[in-house]
Amino acid sequence: MFWFACHHKGTRRDKNIIQRTDTTGKVSESADIKKFIQDYHAHLPVITHVQAKAKLEYASAKEKLNANLIIRSRYDSVLWVSVVPLLGIEAARIKMTRDSFYIMDKINHTITVSAIQKIEEKLGVKVSLKEIQELMLGLTHIPNKITKYKQGKMHFISATQNSIDYAFEIQKERLLYSLFLKGQQNGYTSHIYYLNYADTPFQNQNIKLPYYLTAELHATERIQAELTYTKINLNPEKFNTPFDFSRNYKIIYE
Repeated sequence: MFWFACHHKGTRRDKNIIQRTDTTGKVSESADIKKFIQDYHAHLPVITHVQAKAKLEYASAKEKLNANLIIRSRYDSVLWVSVVPLLGIEAARIKMTRDSFYIMDKINHTITVSAIQKIEEKLGVKVSLKEIQELMLGLTHIPNKITKYKQGKMHFISATQNSIDYAFEIQKERLLYSLFLKGQQNGYTSHIYYLNYADTPFQNQNIKLPYYLTAELHATERIQAELTYTKINLNPEKFNTPFDFSRNYKIIYE
């Protein structure tokens, strides 16, 4: 799991936006830039619940994993993931809340509990549940502090927030194509591409969501991951995040 339509015409006015970028790479305040960001944010759906099935391919120097995932997400409240390797037996459950992160290892019978604050100290950046949930569906909001803006075949926007540098590539249809993240303190990077957008029912209409994500992360080691959604339900009739375990599980606090 990684840590992952309004048309904008090219006009002379758009070219002036690029020219207003100074030699330091900083962007002067512009009504054009503000309007684009406002339009982009207005285009993002306000999703409250997600129930999805996906396939994960994960590889690092130490391990490789191919698994099916069941994902349940209530925005800014809980993110729950069941990990089922191709053998068909559930191997792990992951649960994240605003302040805690839990991993149930069903093979080794352990429960690892981490405070979000501890994870933030390790990463050197703020970790927000809602931002991770948005990241998983290509719905990340653009931070207020813009450092660069450029328009070509796509809109290129650089910004910064909470000790993280962001670089967005946004298609003219207001769909996120790629997102690059870099921790200012530790240099950790994540580069995520959002592909295969498809119509998804939501509140009596269809919205476009990416059904294929590919990511490369550089932290203490290089990690590559691919996530392919096979089903996304934004209007689940039932929603539960079971995390019960028996007494023979060992609880590890980090």
